[in-house]
Amino acid sequence: MNAPVPQVAVAGARIRQLPLLVRPYLRAVRWQPSLGAAALAALLVGWKADDLAEPGTGTLVLRGVAVLLGLGAAFLLDDAAADTLASSPTSLAWRRSSRLVVAAALAGVPWVLAVVWVDTRAGSLPIAGLSIEFTAMLALALAAAAGIARWTDTREPGVLAAPVTSGLVLVIVRLPERWALLVGPGPMWAAAHQRWTLVLVTAVLLLLWCNRDPARTAPVRVTAGSGAARHGGVGGTTQACLSPDLIDGHPDRRYLHRRRGRP
Repeated sequence: MNAPVPQVAVAGARIRQLPLLVRPYLRAVRWQPSLGAAALAALLVGWKADDLAEPGTGTLVLRGVAVLLGLGAAFLLDDAAADTLASSPTSLAWRRSSRLVVAAALAGVPWVLAVVWVDTRAGSLPIAGLSIEFTAMLALALAAAAGIARWTDTREPGVLAAPVTSGLVLVIVRLPERWALLVGPGPMWAAAHQRWTLVLVTAVLLLLWCNRDPARTAPVRVTAGSGAARHGGVGGTTQACLSPDLIDGHPDRRYLHRRRGRP
């Protein structure tokens, strides 16, 4: 009997395979919207270049850049081959992780360039707080795309995630003062960014949950004393594990559902 392969070895092998996926990913990943968003962000920064010395303009410009980059990143989870790859040994989390790395690079590099450009012309800016806002906006867009891909049949969630993210931005803009997120530097800045941090953590947790493989479910253990074991002809102390997908077709499905807490 072959010994099981350690998970660390499997993870190491997959990490070593990542450089080999660069060229295929350039063809498979929908990176054009991200480049378009970066181009629009550059146009926004250039358009407001002469006004950056005015108080608050630099913060407003960088927030616009964050929204644009987040909208572009939502399309990076489009995967026309998702149905074909669903049966592959590579889990959904591993396939998505490489796309998330691409999203971080395609959004992070333009963000850093925009921050450096604006900060040198607008003077001292609260870069740490604005970077939290950018990261939260990016996580919101990616979580929206991952959730749409998980709960619908679409393989191009970016088309729906972009308007959903735009709607969330409008909600953020219209929040009452007590819960405001878009505030300027001042007494409310710290409290607002505590809320931004909460938004970021929530979006990241949702993104991680949506990236779990849908086929990954806990097995059901059936003992020899159960009715299911009797139907299957299992004797002694032998135990069998049934996945939830097999329960509905099993002769003793009512018993198995009760074991899983289902009616």
